[in-house]
Amino acid sequence: MSEVAIIGLGNLIKGDDGIGIQVIREIEQDIPKEIEVIDGGTAGLNILNFMEQKEKIIVIDALNLGEEVGEVIELDGEKVPEYENLSLSAHDIDFIDALQIGQELGIDPEIKVIGVEIGDLKGRELSMDLSEKVKQAIPEVKQRIFDEIEKDFSKN
Repeated sequence: MSEVAIIGLGNLIKGDDGIGIQVIREIEQDIPKEIEVIDGGTAGLNILNFMEQKEKIIVIDALNLGEEVGEVIELDGEKVPEYENLSLSAHDIDFIDALQIGQELGIDPEIKVIGVEIGDLKGRELSMDLSEKVKQAIPEVKQRIFDEIEKDFSKN
């Protein structure tokens, strides 16, 4: 079993909210086999199943933190719960709940969130397409994933 997992979160039919899934689909073939790549969809509390027995989880997700749309943002695990009053993910706040419940249950891998600011989805029509600003962030997200993986492998 892999000690590191990359989990893409999001809802593909909500346009920019699907950025996490879009990115992992693009990089899946380029990730070392020692790293598990997971389509977490809108996993919510089910993310706990993916977190078990992992030392590190890299989460790729859409963010709504009030930053510039298309901005790539990294959050380390200990910083994520600080955002509980904001919409960390455009699709679901359950990710934060899952992290907190996981900690209480002793499921506490290192967490790195690499996200893209997508702004508020209210009033947007359903779509499978990413907006241009969010689409332009994909190369930077991929590079940050590979940089994070390289850091992990250089530690060992």
